[in-house]
Amino acid sequence: MRYLIRSSEMRRWLVPVVVALVACSSSDTEAPAAAPGTDGGGPPPTSTGNPPDASIDGSPDASTPDAAVPGPVDYTNPVLANGCADPGVFRDDDDTYVLACTSGAAANSFPLYTSRDLAHWTKAGFVFPKGKQPAWTSGKAFWAPEIHKVGGHYVVYYSAEATSSGLKQVGAASATNVLGPYTDIGKPLVTDSDVGAIDANEITTSSGDSYLIWKIAGLAASKPTPIKSQKLSADGLSVTGDVVTLITNDQPW
Repeated sequence: MRYLIRSSEMRRWLVPVVVALVACSSSDTEAPAAAPGTDGGGPPPTSTGNPPDASIDGSPDASTPDAAVPGPVDYTNPVLANGCADPGVFRDDDDTYVLACTSGAAANSFPLYTSRDLAHWTKAGFVFPKGKQPAWTSGKAFWAPEIHKVGGHYVVYYSAEATSSGLKQVGAASATNVLGPYTDIGKPLVTDSDVGAIDANEITTSSGDSYLIWKIAGLAASKPTPIKSQKLSADGLSVTGDVVTLITNDQPW
């Protein structure tokens, strides 16, 4: 999903967001994330139907078909029985929701699911199917994909381990259809030579400029984890201008 803010107000709007991100981070080591639809508070909602049984590794499932639901939705948590770490949800122009998930070292990278109601999901392929992973990656640690529409096409920003450094770096791949096929830019979009760069996202300002936001992966190395930003090119596939540090974890808490 996209966030529209004025360029002059970027820092004022982003600071509370990134403060929350820093406060909630405890480790750069991946842990299973709550499935979409889980709010973490109180008992899970109940449903008269059965939850879809979806897997991130490409195995067959019995996902419930997409269905436009005009009113309240009956569902049971978890809505993806086998999980979806680091869920990134994109709302397309036709109101279809597309979910992308962390896949780690699975043979198929970044499972995709579609939904009309954010509760019933249908498996829809992968950003990088088996054998199609970018050449610059080691095939390990495919993390935190985020799909955005930039410059008239779809761009997925993600983190993956680079073969050259053994560190996670931020990559980008584009497609004319939200479900792919995606073509990688062939190299990392953003790098950090010390501890790596992860958790990329994109925002578009009210003036139409796009910016990339990402985090330096310092927690696992007991180092600072500043959140940084840099302007994107019109097509969203390269960065331009100066890198700005929005905030860093320099407080005792």
